[in-house]
Order: sequence, then C-alpha cells, then structure tokens
Amino acid sequence: MDKLKIHNIINDNVWKKIPCCCLDKTNPEKCFPLMKCIHCQCETQEKSCPKNNFYVYERKITNGKLSTTRTKREIKEIWIDRSTDGLESVRGWYF
Repeated sequence: MDKLKIHNIINDNVWKKIPCCCLDKTNPEKCFPLMKCIHCQCETQEKSCPKNNFYVYERKITNGKLSTTRTKREIKEIWIDRSTDGLESVRGWYF
C-alpha cells in the first residue's frame, strides 16, 4: 500500500513535552490514574490516525434515491482536526 498524505501534521506537538505519569508505560490501559495521563491520552489519539491508503465503499444518491450498488474509492489523503486546548492533540480526522 502507498503512504497516506496527511494534512495538518505536527512533528513537535505540545503534548510531547508533557512528561508521562504512568507506572506501566508498556500498557496504556493500565495508565495511572486511569487515562488521566495527558501524554498517553494524546499519544493514543495520534496513533489512531491511519498511515497508509485505505478504501471506502460509497453508494450514490440519484433523484433522491439511494443506489443499491456500491463503488470502491481509495482514500489517498486525510486532514487532521486538532484540539484547541493548547495541546495540539488529534481530535479527529476526515477525508
């Protein structure tokens, strides 16, 4: 698969400068206190973004009616929606 083009990517995010407060860094689900570590929470959100091209299946609407046939479309680029809380963490992504 080809590498996905990602818009609004930041290499030196603010959240990366916040130290991790977890006792067991190998398992984010055991983060102490439970998912209160800002660093691990932001890291998990960053890892949720796809890195490679992917496919979606779409149905078209014609004259107000939804088609029964689906078409396959390759997604080659996404846009990252970042938080506005000063951490620059990933809030979501769209294509």
